[in-house]
Amino acid sequence: MSEYTRIAILDTESEALFLEAELKKMGVPFRLKDYALPVMDGILKPQKGWGHIEAPAEYAEIIIDIISSSRDSSTDEDIWDEDESAEVWDE
Repeated sequence: MSEYTRIAILDTESEALFLEAELKKMGVPFRLKDYALPVMDGILKPQKGWGHIEAPAEYAEIIIDIISSSRDSSTDEDIWDEDESAEVWDE
């Protein structure tokens, strides 16, 4: 069994769920660790992100590529373009 290492910090639970689905489809072994504090009813420490992903080092590039493309695609869409929303409200 390969040794697991921390690959990346995940920003949100949604990002973790997306990554989990993609890696399961590909058959990539991994573990997700969240930073919730069970003592405080699952409250997260926001300065650290949602949690991190661990996997064998040989899968690091695949995992980082999925995370990067997911983050890039989520910032490409500017759904709150001020000029467009102003036109809609002026009608």
